[in-house]
Amino acid sequence: MNLFKLANEYKEAYDHLMSIDEMPEEVIRDTLEGLGGTFEENVLSLLNHIKNTEYEIVGIKAAIDDFKEKKERLEKHVKSCENYILNSMSLANIKEISRLDKSFYKFGASTRLSPHALDIIDEKLIPENYYVTKVITSVDKAYVKSDLKKGIDIPGAQLTQGMSLVIK
Repeated sequence: MNLFKLANEYKEAYDHLMSIDEMPEEVIRDTLEGLGGTFEENVLSLLNHIKNTEYEIVGIKAAIDDFKEKKERLEKHVKSCENYILNSMSLANIKEISRLDKSFYKFGASTRLSPHALDIIDEKLIPENYYVTKVITSVDKAYVKSDLKKGIDIPGAQLTQGMSLVIK
């Protein structure tokens, strides 16, 4: 049975038992303890599940970090190999290496000029007409929250407060 059903049964039993005028206190306590025990056991079981899942998440995050590091190493390795080939072909003045039709090697390579890239050496020396002014407008959330807490009504904003579970 899920927690919502157990919680509803507990509340219904509590409300029903409290509505009976001459119900002995011991019967009320025993009935509620029986229902509460089941509810509490389910909550404790779910809390164990939450903690186990959190530990699994930590392990997955560690694996993701390891894979990210490995990916970065492999990307650097590929770039290094490409630069090695490019430099060697340039030094030897070889523009193209074709793949051989009946060989094990399935790839060829050629060199070409890259598109022009901009390299800003000193931004302070660039004339003003090459600058762009960017205006960024955003809501000052701290200011809005502060005024709402003071009781000031701000259209389009409201304070909300949820409830959170603390697992000890």
